[in-house]
Amino acid sequence: MSKNYDNYNSRPVNAVLLREKLLQIGGEDSLSSVSSSDYFTWSFREIDSPLADFSNLGISFSYQEIALATGFFSDDNLIKRGQSGDLFTGQLSGPVVVKRFYFQNQEAFSLELGFFSRIKTHPRFVPLLGHCFETETETEREKFLVYRYLPERDLSNSLFINNPDRPLDWITRLKIARGVAEGLAYLHHQCNPPLVHGYYSYSVLLELVTGKLSISSSSTDTTSSIKFLEAMLPCINLYDKTPIMKIVDRSLRLWDEDHLKEVWSMAIIAKACLNPSPTRRPPVRYILNGLEYPLRVVEERSLDVLGVKYRFEEIK
Repeated sequence: MSKNYDNYNSRPVNAVLLREKLLQIGGEDSLSSVSSSDYFTWSFREIDSPLADFSNLGISFSYQEIALATGFFSDDNLIKRGQSGDLFTGQLSGPVVVKRFYFQNQEAFSLELGFFSRIKTHPRFVPLLGHCFETETETEREKFLVYRYLPERDLSNSLFINNPDRPLDWITRLKIARGVAEGLAYLHHQCNPPLVHGYYSYSVLLELVTGKLSISSSSTDTTSSIKFLEAMLPCINLYDKTPIMKIVDRSLRLWDEDHLKEVWSMAIIAKACLNPSPTRRPPVRYILNGLEYPLRVVEERSLDVLGVKYRFEEIK
């Protein structure tokens, strides 16, 4: 990677996996050397601006409007509970999603709102429609963000729905992976200064291959994530596609050899993205190119952008 983002003045949002555990899973030869830090973190560049600076970002809703829109935050409108807050469906002259931030996670609210203040409209990001700084009482001090409602909802709803008769097909999974890569590429390579998301470890690739929601799930703890990687990473071999069949989602219908090679390619990219050293992970623009030409990845053992190659021999 051309720039070491660890050197940015950043505030950790979420620490996910022990570096030493990753080394134990893949072996000393499979991952590059690591720094003295015990953890690698998912982080945004620190947002220093006060909330008042964000008052013109989208529509300013009142607490009463937000409460009425969500049925006063009824369980019937609850989408899911996350680490930083709860998501509700609602109606505000159209369907919306309201995120209610917990009182103890007001910093997460500032980070998320600050993120949208720095980026331009992009088709790969859920549009932010507005916010609410009001609270019902002086003691609650809740904060809210309002997003456009997307009927397809999130990855867990599409990929892990209990419907064996209609599994998510491989072409759709590949499109999801490319879409996420396009969004991350915008943050890393087009924003100035770059915004480095926490999901750059890009575990979603491994989840698309295996059909198991683990690392990116808001309800998954560190121990479960480590066990997931302990089971999955040893089956990803750069020079032999056979072991990958042990972990491929059984509901995934692979029609021919090229399909299998594409799955193998995504798994190889996923393993590179899970390198505990950020400077050893492939830049997102390389990942995007690899996902657009997955067969080339396993044939050349590299990711290529304008003739500059990232060689997978670095991570084996």
